[in-house]
Amino acid sequence: MKAGSRPQYYRIRRMVQMVREGSAGGDPPNSTAFMAEFGVSRRTVARDLDFLRDEERAPLTYDDADHGFRLSDDTYALPPVSITRREAFSFGLARKLLAHYEGTPLHLDMRSVLDKIAESLEGDITIEPGWLSEHVGVLPEDRVRIDPEVWAQMAGCVERRETIRATYQTFDGRVSAYELHPYHLLAYHGNWYVLARNTAKEQVETFALSRFRRMEATGHTFTRPADFHPETFARQAFGITGGETPIIPEIGITESRHQLSHHGGDAGYIEKLTKYDVFAIEQFGYFLTRLTETKDLNGKPLLGSTMALFGSGMCYGHSHGNANLPLVLAGGSDLGLNHGSHLDFNKEAKDFKGYALGADGALTTAHYQLCSRPANTDAHMSNLLLLMAQRMGVETDRFGDSNKVIAL
Repeated sequence: MKAGSRPQYYRIRRMVQMVREGSAGGDPPNSTAFMAEFGVSRRTVARDLDFLRDEERAPLTYDDADHGFRLSDDTYALPPVSITRREAFSFGLARKLLAHYEGTPLHLDMRSVLDKIAESLEGDITIEPGWLSEHVGVLPEDRVRIDPEVWAQMAGCVERRETIRATYQTFDGRVSAYELHPYHLLAYHGNWYVLARNTAKEQVETFALSRFRRMEATGHTFTRPADFHPETFARQAFGITGGETPIIPEIGITESRHQLSHHGGDAGYIEKLTKYDVFAIEQFGYFLTRLTETKDLNGKPLLGSTMALFGSGMCYGHSHGNANLPLVLAGGSDLGLNHGSHLDFNKEAKDFKGYALGADGALTTAHYQLCSRPANTDAHMSNLLLLMAQRMGVETDRFGDSNKVIAL
């Protein structure tokens, strides 16, 4: 909240606190100090002081020698805050929501704030905790553990607009050095991210706080562009649209596909993502079976005149890697398509040295570099889409960034 927009009840409580602290330190605050603290006019400060004296009976006196306000009665305290039943319900719910973020960097600070509010409340709260538990529930997200020191250091640099040098490890295991201008901290789907300008690439990127291995402030400040809007950038970076993919109760998945794709290496999320993908390919198989069983107007299987493409524009959703796409094209035999083949365009690249396999024959994390760095830069998904368009009778020799037609 900006200083000038803080409500009066906040200002008067802070005023009493400033008077106590200033008097104890031998430097009592005056109107100028209050104006600087709250970002308000001298007239507003005068009204607040009058309210303290007249409505709250605060024993404020002005010390001419020290040019500041003091309390003539050191035992004075502002009366406790009085809230409505509805506000008490919201307060109880806030505490309930906070419990699900235990262990995160903000938990202790926010718990302290709520405890202070609770101490200042007047009377007893008549809403029973059992009622709240019975009628209100919260399903927490799985969270990636963040080092509180890393979070605090990053938050300080964001606030001060201070450049940082950092060592960062990506999910595929690569460790690189960065110089960053941290613009904004963002919590999303159980993880914390910083939206920062990568000075080497001169572009804003997202970095997960859990993957910083070392970080230091440089002491050099920067200016964040006035036209940078964190919410707009985040929606683009994380692919957030108006809605999410629905859950799949048949297999016990309660998270969206998009949420699972940003797994941060969490084994539980990866297991659910695998179940999600297996279920999806099974449904694709069922769809193809139904196309085969359904006859067209000529009495032939509908699959023969239908092309069904299964896949994604992302190979590795966690880092938005859009290379090395695994795609399945089925149907269309009556349209001239010949199936029963596996086309691996990576093997056509001159510098391709094969896939990174471990001793057990499984892909290693080095394989994920292919998801963002294509081995064959001439292999475009649009080449396949161009083929499909032509088979549907569209007279065109280009689709998007296509550079040829795939032969099938």
